[in-house]
Amino acid sequence: MDTDLYADYATTVNAVIAFNPVTDICQPDFPTTANQGQADSPEGMEIGHQDVYENLARAKQLTCANYVHENLQIPPVLLMHGTADDTVSYHQSIRLYKKLVETKKDATLYIIEGAKHGDVAYYTDDNLARVIAFVRQNLRK
Repeated sequence: MDTDLYADYATTVNAVIAFNPVTDICQPDFPTTANQGQADSPEGMEIGHQDVYENLARAKQLTCANYVHENLQIPPVLLMHGTADDTVSYHQSIRLYKKLVETKKDATLYIIEGAKHGDVAYYTDDNLARVIAFVRQNLRK
């Protein structure tokens, strides 16, 4: 994004907010599709129309935690995930959160009890207030 096309806009990321993210396609704990992990699945197509579990070295390149280490400078991260998510297991967020904390990153995780993927529970006044506070805290002038 650092091109002349967007020269008037900063490309610095001040914060990351992720609701129910897939953080590791190598883990078979998110039943996103009936063809999960196969060459024609979304994650299979992302690695060049290959089976994820037969091409773990390539698939691991899409695992967020593999890039997180103590010397990496990253902005604060807010993760939210529901325990009833039947599209992406909330363990995806927990694993990434643990890696972020282990490497001394500024990370916050909210587990929303009983919430499904994209559930209205994410948009309660309390949760939206958390998101707004996080954004305000991390805005840079």
